[in-house]
Amino acid sequence: MFKVVKSSLLDVVFWVTLLLLISLPAVLCAQSSSKHPKTASQSEVVAPKLTPGQERGLRLLQTAEAESAGLQPDMGAFVLWRASYAYTKLDPKQAEKLSRDAFTATQGIEDSSDNDHCAAPGSAGDIKSWIQQRVLYNMVHKNQLQEVEQLLPHATVPARNEITAELVRYYESKKDLQHAEAFLSQLADSDKYPFGAASDLVTTLGAGHSADRMSIFNQALNNFEQHATKTSFGGDDIGSFIDRTWKDVPPGLVLEAIGKVLEAAKEQGSQSHYSNVIGQGERSFELRLRPAPVSTVADS
Repeated sequence: MFKVVKSSLLDVVFWVTLLLLISLPAVLCAQSSSKHPKTASQSEVVAPKLTPGQERGLRLLQTAEAESAGLQPDMGAFVLWRASYAYTKLDPKQAEKLSRDAFTATQGIEDSSDNDHCAAPGSAGDIKSWIQQRVLYNMVHKNQLQEVEQLLPHATVPARNEITAELVRYYESKKDLQHAEAFLSQLADSDKYPFGAASDLVTTLGAGHSADRMSIFNQALNNFEQHATKTSFGGDDIGSFIDRTWKDVPPGLVLEAIGKVLEAAKEQGSQSHYSNVIGQGERSFELRLRPAPVSTVADS
C-alpha cells in the first residue's frame, strides 16, 4: 500500500509539473501582451489567471506537497524538489522555499555504505547527493551564493565537491579570481580535483600573478600524486592540465610534472594507450603511455 501511495504522489507531481510548465508560460505571455495591460505598482504582485484545469492541477500539487512529509526521506525530498519546478513561473518564492525544503529533507536520508554498489556515495543511485547537487547548482546560477555557502557544509562529500568545483568555474567566469582560487584550494586533496577549472584559472591569471599560477600548478600536481592510483587519462586530466598551462609556469616545473606523470604510469604498470603533445615548435613535449615500456620523447 505504501508503495502505491508513493507512486501515486510521484505521478501527480510529474504530471502537474508538466502541465504547469507547458501551459503557464503561455498564460503569462498572453497576459503580458494584452492590448490594455493594467499597470501595477512595484509593491503590487499580479497573480496570473489560471484555467480551471490549472487550478485543479495546482490543488493536486499542493496536496502532494503536504503529503510528502509522510513519505520516506528520499521520496519526500524528491517530491519537494520536483514540486519546486512547477512553481518556477507561478510563484518563484515558493519554488525557492520548496527547493530549500528538499535540501533539508535530504538530511534525513541515511548514507549508504561504500559496499552498496547501487546507492554508494557518489554513485548513480546516490539520491541524496543527486538532489543536493541540483538544488545547490540552481542556487549558484541564481546568484544565491551566500545561501549556497551556508548549505554547502551540510551536503554530502560528492555533492560538496561538485558544487565547490562549480563555484570555482562561476567565480572565474565573473573574473572574481580571489574567490575562485579560494574554493579551488578546498579541493586540493579531493579525488575529484577539477583539473579543467584549475587550468582555466591559471590561464586567466595575468603575468603579475606568477606566484599564484605556480601555486595552482603545484596544487594540481600534488593532487595527481596523491590520487595517482585512481587516475584515468582522458578529458580534463593532469595531461590536459599540463597541456593548457605549460606556458604560464617555469619550464623546469613542467618537466618535473611530466616526469611524475610518467613515473606514476610506470609504477602502475599502466595498460593505457595515451598520447599528448604539449606545446609547439622547439618547446614541445610528447607524452606516450603504452602497455610497456613507458617512454617520453622530449624536445622534439
